[in-house]
Amino acid sequence: MGLCIKFNLCMTSNYLSTIEAINNLYLIHVLLNQIQVTMIHVGVMLNQLSSFRNTASQFMQS
Repeated sequence: MGLCIKFNLCMTSNYLSTIEAINNLYLIHVLLNQIQVTMIHVGVMLNQLSSFRNTASQFMQS
């Protein structure tokens, strides 16, 4: 009887730690996605900046 309860508790804690690990992986995944999106935004902003600079230099030359 005692062994059965111990075994169940052990299984439950393993199950919970597995859920926790999956949850952590998911959070890391979300964080990486956020970083990727931020990088894309920075890239777009730099792109806009360089095109603005090109337009400004063309405007200065004319």
